[in-house]
Amino acid sequence: MYKQPTSRFWWVSVCVNGRRARFSTGTEDEDEARQIELTFRRRARGLPRDKFIALMDSLVGEASVSPTKSSFVSELPTTWMAFYAAENGTLSEKTRAARERLCARFAAWCTGKFGKSFLIDRVTPDVAWQFVSDVGGTAKTRQNVSGELSAVWGSLIRRGLVRENPWRYARPKGNAEERRTGRAFTPAEIRALLEETRSRPWLYTATLIALYTGLRQGDVIALTWDCVDLGQGVISLVPSKTKRHATKVVIPIHPALLAHLKSIPKDGETVAGVPNPHAITAVWKTCVQNAGINDDSGALLTFHSLRHTFATWVREAGADKGEQMLLGGWSEVSTANRYDHATTRLKEIVSHMPSV
Repeated sequence: MYKQPTSRFWWVSVCVNGRRARFSTGTEDEDEARQIELTFRRRARGLPRDKFIALMDSLVGEASVSPTKSSFVSELPTTWMAFYAAENGTLSEKTRAARERLCARFAAWCTGKFGKSFLIDRVTPDVAWQFVSDVGGTAKTRQNVSGELSAVWGSLIRRGLVRENPWRYARPKGNAEERRTGRAFTPAEIRALLEETRSRPWLYTATLIALYTGLRQGDVIALTWDCVDLGQGVISLVPSKTKRHATKVVIPIHPALLAHLKSIPKDGETVAGVPNPHAITAVWKTCVQNAGINDDSGALLTFHSLRHTFATWVREAGADKGEQMLLGGWSEVSTANRYDHATTRLKEIVSHMPSV
């Protein structure tokens, strides 16, 4: 049972004999409405369609909503979009479109597996697990899929279409290969990498920012000049990954980065001027290879490895765990520990850094 925003009566959403019925009980009394629901469930079993609807008429005077196709998984994209609009959703257009595409993908998968008449409330944790497994990709990808569909089901629950959220139980964990952590770049690798990225000024700037601030890739790309105080020599922002906790990070600007930021034009809104959100990912692997950087240990050498390098340098400079977490924006000590890769002293590393 649930309440409609536009109705003072209790509403019922039930599925009997594979048919979905949503109707107003015509009463504001919760106990009375519950009795109508139980009576309907008990008497509706085995009834043909015409008598099924007639039963609703007899219980509440007139069926407010008859069984519709919206209860079928094949109609999930349309159903979710209608609910989303009714709730005045505030998702970004990109997130909304991605969630709608995922609903369509799941609907097509269910239709292929179980047929067009498969009902939304028949999606069990086992079905959710099977879909997430078939999605493939990394554990992170499958976790994202499960999380997005869990949010969709939350909307369906609020609108009374389903009672349980099966996606809560379909959150995969990564295997050992997928949980490989990166490592810090060595001084020689940093020199080679900066030399290789000079041909792309935006990538060179982004690399320096990540190296000397420890910001994640998304925050480096989105960093605006409003967050940079060249006079005070600090960068202050709320990293995207900690926005929900409003964890503000204030990072002193390293002299090498400060000199570079003062030398580049400030005609754009963002500091690095990265062409698009995927530009760094598209060229990073090639840059690392062209710089002659190889790793046989199995550790990942991604743009995020610059954050590992920053964490190492901060630790080697003598910062305690609390200071590391403040500078890096980590919310847990265990996360900060994972980024420790101390091998040399900070003075030695700085002395081997290229002049920029």
